[in-house]
Amino acid sequence: MLKKTAILSLTLLKTLAISADQDCTPTASLDLLKSLFRTSVATSVDYAEATTAFSFHTLGCGKIVTRAATPLNQQTQDYVPRGWGRGSEQVTIETLDGVTITGNWLPSSASKASKGAVIMFHGNGMNADHYQPWAKWFNCQGFNALAFTIQGYPGSGGSSENLPVASALFVEAAFRFLREQKQIPFEEVVVYGFSLGGAYATYAGRYFHVPVILQNTFTSIGDMPQNILGSYFPEILGRALARANLKYQEPMPKLDNLGTFANHGEGRPNSFNNIENLKEITRPVMVLFGENDDLMGGERRARQLYRARYGKKSRVNSELFVKIPGGSHTDVFLYDPQAEECVERFLKSSIG
Repeated sequence: MLKKTAILSLTLLKTLAISADQDCTPTASLDLLKSLFRTSVATSVDYAEATTAFSFHTLGCGKIVTRAATPLNQQTQDYVPRGWGRGSEQVTIETLDGVTITGNWLPSSASKASKGAVIMFHGNGMNADHYQPWAKWFNCQGFNALAFTIQGYPGSGGSSENLPVASALFVEAAFRFLREQKQIPFEEVVVYGFSLGGAYATYAGRYFHVPVILQNTFTSIGDMPQNILGSYFPEILGRALARANLKYQEPMPKLDNLGTFANHGEGRPNSFNNIENLKEITRPVMVLFGENDDLMGGERRARQLYRARYGKKSRVNSELFVKIPGGSHTDVFLYDPQAEECVERFLKSSIG
């Protein structure tokens, strides 16, 4: 607590020093007080959250989050990938730590006029095979389509534990596949993330600088308990529970081959906080959500995702913030004419 108090005191002194050379009007003084209040509250909340997270970690409560994020259908050993049918290709690649992941590739039928590729990141209880309808739809827009099955899910090896590292290496492998095996530059790639896959998509947007389409995804894992239980579960406890699982996991291992991370000098674990990732994205982002998707928090949480990218005071663009009327968590933009049109325009304006 002393450390946090010292930081707050230094922040206060610095702010006062800066303000001494500025206009001391009532408005400026009020803005200063507001700034100091926000800093004080943020510091106190962070300290309380960090302390609770450490307690949760010590008690082993963080494992609850790990169990919640592991595959719903764990028949990985016996599962035989079925692919996407005629014209598609079943593909494999190794992550930088040696885990074999499998997926599907569907080249655009109009190969000479191909506009690039869409990487699709699936949700929990799914794998790459489930994405055949999406792949065909993106094909119709002139895009190649790619989906890999996340580590530990039916069809791929490895484990879905240690999400920060596993998801980062998974995203890197998908981009490396496009560059090395399909010769598609990153400038011609768009990512689509549904539910759990949203965290993979925002990571890709942040570190590989590509446009992002989010569908029915979370703000952060820590917000989900409150989404489900309402005001009975304080947000600070949910975030602390998530931190107890994510913050104390093993860091990114030292890799002999940095792959596409070489452009950054090193690989970075995924925070699995979509709000945090979105704040660092500079390319266009589209947020689609089901009106009745209580699992992800509905429109309130979707609006937080949108404003994390475009700013809290930004005017909402209905072309980038799209509601599926009456939609639940499993209702996606496919088969909704208005949503499909918005996604098509987003693709064309982004790289088409």
